[in-house]
Amino acid sequence: MKKLTLLLLCFVLGGGLLATGVRAGEPKSAEEEIDPDVLRKVRKLINGTLSEDTAEREKAWTEIKNMGNLVVPGLLGIYRQKETTPPMMRSILIALGDSKDKRAGAVLAEMLSSKEAFVRRDAARAMGDSGYRAGKPALEAMAADEKEDADVRLFAAVAGAKLESEKSLEILTALLKQAKPEIRSRAVFALGKYGGLKQAPAIEKALEDADSSVREDAVEALRLLGKKPAWGGLVKATGDEDYKVRNAALNALKELTGEAKENAKGWQEWWEEEKKKPETLK
Repeated sequence: MKKLTLLLLCFVLGGGLLATGVRAGEPKSAEEEIDPDVLRKVRKLINGTLSEDTAEREKAWTEIKNMGNLVVPGLLGIYRQKETTPPMMRSILIALGDSKDKRAGAVLAEMLSSKEAFVRRDAARAMGDSGYRAGKPALEAMAADEKEDADVRLFAAVAGAKLESEKSLEILTALLKQAKPEIRSRAVFALGKYGGLKQAPAIEKALEDADSSVREDAVEALRLLGKKPAWGGLVKATGDEDYKVRNAALNALKELTGEAKENAKGWQEWWEEEKKKPETLK
């Protein structure tokens, strides 16, 4: 009789666990009540990451990484506390971006709705770093929102592009018209890093930008594309009025083609002949 009662009890408890979707060995949701001891430890470590002592900072970051699936709920708990400072928030966002815990994405999605622009910006970046693909729609919406802070839109678009969002790549192209050269510069670089060869025309157009730093990043973006469709833009940049842009283009062409022309005229003559050749697949 006692054995039967015990079996029934196990069955009821097991059924309850299954009904709530909890299984033995699974990590708890980041939404569940967080152990106060975990909160205290995570808070101490986050503060440690802000120490002026290099050894103490490195030790804190190492311990955060070694906490495993306990750290994400703790980070969420610290984020929600009113006394959490902006520097602490930045460390929390870095830790979430570095986390391999699948729950980090859901926490970052919550942080995208923060009232603080820097939190929304860094949460978007961390979401891209964490590889949370379910967050693409939220990143796309944020990047497309013209009422949103321009830096936040940029970081959301870059994160979306990193997660292979075509819409985010389109938004990055649109951001090349932003007033701040820093935004145009980062947008064109991201197009080269994450967009592939079909972004070559938009990147080449950025070589006409009035700001030399944008043009220099456009050269780097074309270098990242690597293949022949990007070479024409690099040849064009060898004649740029800014020596940094010219040198960057010359070095990129030497690296990508194996040729050794010393000036813009030499590269232009070479390119006229090279264009006539069929592109070979390597």
